[in-house]
Amino acid sequence: MGGGLSRRAFLGQGSLVLAGLASGRAWAAFDGGKPLATIGLLTDIHHANKIDMGSRCYRASLSKVNFALSKLVPLAPDRLVHLGDLIDSHKTDLAEEMAARTVAQRFLETGIPYHFIMGNHCLNRMDKDRYAEVTKSAGTYEAFDINGVRFLCLDACHRSDGADYAMGRYDWQDSFIPEKQIDWIGRQLSSAKGPVVVFSHQLLDGMPTMSVRNHERVRQVLTKSGKVAAVFQGHFHQNRLRTIQGIPYTVLRSVIDGPEIANCGFSRLSVFADGSVKLDGFEEQETLALGSFRTRKLLLARSRID
Repeated sequence: MGGGLSRRAFLGQGSLVLAGLASGRAWAAFDGGKPLATIGLLTDIHHANKIDMGSRCYRASLSKVNFALSKLVPLAPDRLVHLGDLIDSHKTDLAEEMAARTVAQRFLETGIPYHFIMGNHCLNRMDKDRYAEVTKSAGTYEAFDINGVRFLCLDACHRSDGADYAMGRYDWQDSFIPEKQIDWIGRQLSSAKGPVVVFSHQLLDGMPTMSVRNHERVRQVLTKSGKVAAVFQGHFHQNRLRTIQGIPYTVLRSVIDGPEIANCGFSRLSVFADGSVKLDGFEEQETLALGSFRTRKLLLARSRID
């Protein structure tokens, strides 16, 4: 899990909570306070018509998506966000595009605006422009605001030489965020008036092979802003939390893994005015409650003094 959890995190009764960080005024937000924004979150659907491989049950993924959306839509989230790898490798370009259209149509039918973070598997037979056209999504990095909360959707599907992933011309372990995008992140953080939440497919927390090559550079910009309430990531498929310099970096449970609907993970994210964040997890996604980022920064400063 990494040293960021250390003494302040504990796992109990299915909920992952940062002890001492979600307290005082922050807990008031969770006890009936209305969030500024709510997001329905899924990641790593890997929809494909092919035989299972290990824990990845490709033909079961679409029924899991249907189930997840049937639970999330009645909660009326402001947006739906998928954190990457919507599809998996197909034998032909047509089959790949049909799979992407099929999943995107499920999101479109909800009537809720959605955002698809780019994952490495999304680009086995498409480039980013074609993927955006097929899925009716941005196809690269973007930002959106809800009631003063800014959400940043990152695009780490670049090789370390700066080239875009496209048509399978990449190594999934060679992920990178170019300086142009980092400059954009800095401008978005600078102009944000309230809490900021960051979404990425590849990890930013330094986990070997799974993280972007320049994760330290990206984290430097996020930390310096003092505005980031949380970072949510896909790619690793398993629940994971690491807190670095007061910012929690959370990996969400995938949809694809396991044969049964009960094996998938999805969640509703709530963001409050003070920067508190609550993740209500469903099925195998753990529930996460975080106090305000201002409280976390104060505790971090105190721990440095101690």
